[in-house]
Amino acid sequence: MNALTVYHCILNYTIALFKCFHRNYIIPIQYNVIMASEDLLNKLNNQIKRQFKNAVCGSGKAPSTIMLIGEAPNLEEVKQSKPFVGKAGKFLWTELEKIGLKRPQIYVTNAIKYQIDRPSAKHIDLCLPYLEQEIQIIKPKTIIALGKTALKALKKTKVSGIKIIASPHPSAAMRFPKQKTLFKLGLKLIKGIKNA
Repeated sequence: MNALTVYHCILNYTIALFKCFHRNYIIPIQYNVIMASEDLLNKLNNQIKRQFKNAVCGSGKAPSTIMLIGEAPNLEEVKQSKPFVGKAGKFLWTELEKIGLKRPQIYVTNAIKYQIDRPSAKHIDLCLPYLEQEIQIIKPKTIIALGKTALKALKKTKVSGIKIIASPHPSAAMRFPKQKTLFKLGLKLIKGIKNA
């Protein structure tokens, strides 16, 4: 039993105890939101893993003010079952730390949920329902679309009221100076955002 499980047990016991004495007791809203997000994400991730071979699900803070969406997982991400863990991922997190953001503070995922060499519109459409659900669960105020595939996917979603920043993919930013400049400009737009 880990520390989080122990915390949940204690909190649930406390809530039950309060209910015995206070009929009008209301469970804290923030606790409800976090637990609901975790439960919904777990269900969604299980669906994704059942649907696709070599699936890689999103990870990070949920809900989150900032959400990063990449294109599709590479082989290294499949091996570790986590988005942005290869060379491009290390570059991304290094640049984010320069503006005061660390991986546990934000949520990151891919538009396409499984490893594919050449993402196409067909792959985007196949994964779009899962991406839309993910966005609804995370409830971001700002999304950074890392690469053309991520931006194309976002244009097809039905979500609204979210600030979207188009950015080159970190792998492109690593190789081409112009793309690196645009990439850093995109990150500057989220500098100072409080991820509550």
